[in-house]
Amino acid sequence: MVFIAVGFFQEWLKVNINWYIDHIAYIPNYNALAPADRLEELSKMSYNAPYDYYYSHSTIGQLASFTSKQLSMLKYGIAVALVVFYFLLNQFVINRILRKDVLKIFLRKIYIGITVTIALFFGMYFLWKPEIAMYNVGRELLGFLQSPMPVIVLYLPALFFLKNDNTTA
Repeated sequence: MVFIAVGFFQEWLKVNINWYIDHIAYIPNYNALAPADRLEELSKMSYNAPYDYYYSHSTIGQLASFTSKQLSMLKYGIAVALVVFYFLLNQFVINRILRKDVLKIFLRKIYIGITVTIALFFGMYFLWKPEIAMYNVGRELLGFLQSPMPVIVLYLPALFFLKNDNTTA
């Protein structure tokens, strides 16, 4: 249940931040405006598209108090915080529910390996801008780490390869 609740919250938050980042690029001197003026300018860009969550979600007005650079930093800061949060949540599932110590080792390896891979993809994208695909692959991998998928990927093979008891393996 925690995975689902945090998943919906993180999606709402990320959509809001990305919407702001995308739209403030079209507002001249956005960073020089007062937050109330920023919100007014942003409201002019909003339109009714009930079929598209990117446009139909409610916005977080407090984000208007951030500059464009601060919003980008917030976006990546939240991404890192969510990876750490989900790592701890997945670790909790292994400790309290699955009770297989060997899975904790593999979970750490998954998070380290994929985090390094994400850093490489994002690094290549930001340094050389070769293809938007680099960024998109990094985002997909980041989404994997920000979910219960790592523990699911570990547990399914463990059903077959580890002894079927509740002790540590």
